[in-house]
Amino acid sequence: EFLGQSVDNLHGYFEKAFQAITPVGAQVLEATAPQREKLTKDIEDLRKQLEPMREELRVVLQKHFEEYRDEIKPFLDDYLVKQRAHMEEVRTKLEPVVKSLKEK
Repeated sequence: EFLGQSVDNLHGYFEKAFQAITPVGAQVLEATAPQREKLTKDIEDLRKQLEPMREELRVVLQKHFEEYRDEIKPFLDDYLVKQRAHMEEVRTKLEPVVKSLKEK
């Protein structure tokens, strides 16, 4: 019974609080409507201004990436050849050990 009464009291408190807040919330939304509309319009205007620049930026970035790839490719190719040779050497050295372990 005590728990039921406590829940009822809490419900009443929340109900009164929401009744008090609702008109204030509506007033705040109404008062800030012009600012929100201006902000939305400004964001949309910026989006329209940036859209053509976005494609230009993509083209410039793509060009730079291709240049970087062309500069780095010889180094990476050489590195991969050396690493493959090293891995083959390691495999060759470990082959007798692996064979011995399998036999044991």
